[in-house]
Amino acid sequence: SMIDQKMIEQVNLRWRTTHAIDELNLPSTLAGVIAARIDRLDAKVKETLQIGSVIGRSFPYAVLARLVPDSARLDADLARLQEMALIFETRERGERQHIFKHILTQEAAYETLLLRRRRELHGQIARALQDYFGARVEDQIGLVAYHFARSDDALNAIDTSIRAGARALARYTPQEATRFFRIAWSRLEEEKIADDRRRLRVLIGLGDAESAGGESDAALAIWERAGESARALDDKEALAGLHRRMGLTMLAKGNVDSARKQYEFGLTGLPAELESRERAALDHELARLYFRIGDNANAIVWAQRALDLGKKLNADETIAQAYNTLGIAVARSGEIEKGIEFVEMSRAGALEHDLLGAACRAYANLGMLYAAVDHNKSIAYSNEGLTLAKRIGDLSYESLIQAALASNWCSLQGEWEQGLAAARASIELDRVLGQRSHLPVPLILLAQIYQCHRQFAESEKFYREAQAIAEEIGDPQLLFPIYDGLATLSLEKGNEAMAQSYLENSRRVAERAGYKGETLLVAPFLN
Repeated sequence: SMIDQKMIEQVNLRWRTTHAIDELNLPSTLAGVIAARIDRLDAKVKETLQIGSVIGRSFPYAVLARLVPDSARLDADLARLQEMALIFETRERGERQHIFKHILTQEAAYETLLLRRRRELHGQIARALQDYFGARVEDQIGLVAYHFARSDDALNAIDTSIRAGARALARYTPQEATRFFRIAWSRLEEEKIADDRRRLRVLIGLGDAESAGGESDAALAIWERAGESARALDDKEALAGLHRRMGLTMLAKGNVDSARKQYEFGLTGLPAELESRERAALDHELARLYFRIGDNANAIVWAQRALDLGKKLNADETIAQAYNTLGIAVARSGEIEKGIEFVEMSRAGALEHDLLGAACRAYANLGMLYAAVDHNKSIAYSNEGLTLAKRIGDLSYESLIQAALASNWCSLQGEWEQGLAAARASIELDRVLGQRSHLPVPLILLAQIYQCHRQFAESEKFYREAQAIAEEIGDPQLLFPIYDGLATLSLEKGNEAMAQSYLENSRRVAERAGYKGETLLVAPFLN
């Protein structure tokens, strides 16, 4: 500050006063000192610094040049700001960049702008960034959305926030996606924009983000609101997609009947002649539901329908998922190696098209299926899948894969401590996520591990907890091992009548579902 006011000067590497200094008036805070220095700048130099502060802590020369097109002036301004040590220059991938020497300098420069001017600059910078990024703009759409959100351009703020939210979902960052969709919704509400199409896009995205973040009840409520906009627009495809989303969520909660109704609502709402990606996706979800209730024949029929339509429409996600469901239904029908072949095709297709959630599901099922034929491959695939699930932050699939590891370690290798740890990790995740449809799986595994080690009281406790949920859900692949385990425990207690009763229950479950008992024992928990 004293240098700026020419109160001191440097001569021969030493500093000296230029005149007698009776008193030194400086603001009482560091931020005040910086603001005072900025206020003393030439008006044009100050404007350049302010524009840079709106761009961010660092700002590319090429972006700044789009707002200060006089290159001679811009270079002189930047040289002066560097001389004052407010900014410094660097190179990033060969491009000229400038960075504020301290975050407080950027904040002070930003605070000197009137609110109206800030909003103008944010809008101008958002457009400059779109031009600067060009074909790469979608990779940086979050930055563009950030600036539009702080501008007066409400429609661009909404549209780029929607795009940024979708991008965040594709990158498996649901919290970031939620933030962008909420920004878009706030602008719709604040500006009183009566646009059902935009409201629908925001609500669907916000529901997807909440669901991906584990907030299933919030997601259901948001999708219900989205349905109002879809009906107002008579958008049957969007409405079908909402029914599919709600069905998936209800199935995860263990409510099979409600899930089936949602899928059927979605399909009957689509015109019979319409071959669409949404129809293919709904066909697949019905196939998966049929598998869950033990109807393998219908699961195969609907999975094949989804696969055929998916291939016709190049719907990569549906193709990958349909191969997976087809594989586990075929395996559960007794053809394990053929089932593995289909699930391997699912894994390969999912990885090829960067469908990482679908890949995680394939890894989880391969972990279970290979347990019957190749233990080492089963463990390797489970570990690969677990690494991927953790990388993308998908706790749901992390739980499934932990269950696969638990099954392998305790039943095939005898590493019961590893089995216990994996089962408990799966249980904890299921409880946090509210995944009642999967929670019985690690509970059963924990019960089986304790049973193998003759800790019968602990074993029965976990079987009973799993039984209460499984009987409510009615999933045969859960009920069969529970009844089988409780029958064995009854024999240990010498209660043959109770054992016979449980064995009869397990026989009825297998018969009703068309299962072969040996198939269920070899590959028990497929998803």
